[in-house]
Amino acid sequence: MAEKYKAVILGAGSGGYVAALRLGNEKQRVAVVESREVGGTCLNRGCIPTKALLHSSEIAAQIRGAEKHGLTVGGLQVNLAAMMKRKNDVVRRLQGGVQMLLKSRKVDVYAGRGTLTGTNTVEVQLNQSGSETLEAENIIIATGSEPIVPGVFPQERSKVMTSDEILELQELPESLLIVGGGYISCEFATVFGELGTKIVVVEMLERLLPMGDQDISRTLARSFAKMGMEIHVGTAVEKIDLGSKGTTAKLSNGKTVQAERTLVCTGRGPLSKDLGLEQIGVKIKNGFVSIDERCRTNVPNIYAIGDVLG
Repeated sequence: MAEKYKAVILGAGSGGYVAALRLGNEKQRVAVVESREVGGTCLNRGCIPTKALLHSSEIAAQIRGAEKHGLTVGGLQVNLAAMMKRKNDVVRRLQGGVQMLLKSRKVDVYAGRGTLTGTNTVEVQLNQSGSETLEAENIIIATGSEPIVPGVFPQERSKVMTSDEILELQELPESLLIVGGGYISCEFATVFGELGTKIVVVEMLERLLPMGDQDISRTLARSFAKMGMEIHVGTAVEKIDLGSKGTTAKLSNGKTVQAERTLVCTGRGPLSKDLGLEQIGVKIKNGFVSIDERCRTNVPNIYAIGDVLG
């Protein structure tokens, strides 16, 4: 027999779990379906882990510059595995906090992948085994996004990484090519640059942070130059080859860049595939769910975010 809910939310990231907490606070019966960890990208593979690593790399940079403050520090060693462990500990603590909040609002959490089998039903393939059918007056799509790697680049993930894989590195690379000059790229350039890795950043548009303020972009470029980074703007990466010692990239300006690892930060795409949305009539454009000003889809009881429900 199907469990019945006021709302079923697909995704327990920043949008999904906050929507669940709000509805739970209003004493609605709510379920969240999440195939990975609660907290989504921001908590597990984005904002929180990168800020934890930035804190560690900032300390390393301060130690290297301590002499100008009259402090002599020798023998600095970077233990990337220990840094990653600390990052994971921070993430786990915050995961636990989110889980406790959901429990306190009596939100049911299903660990598995949800698929819409009707305008009011969700089939959940549980991570452990088996499945559950959920009935909902309203369904909220909060499945988030994932990194995009252009098809012309190698699709293996040991040497050509996304922002997901680089967060699991255990050894500091001597050199790192970063494809893309957006905020994700610049965060990782800062982390690994401060830890001592040789950094090369290649951005296809005319400046770093091309969607941001120009003054900030110029200031960041100067800061990166002082750190010894090699920056190529207005330049595309045409090809990446894998070798026994790392990667070799051919740039549109005719130069070649060799690096131990390559990080691809060329944007993120929506996680909307195989959710059953199109089969029940929800309009999808370029992978994105089409919505109106109330975040409602063309199917009346299906929404893109949860805080529109009273």
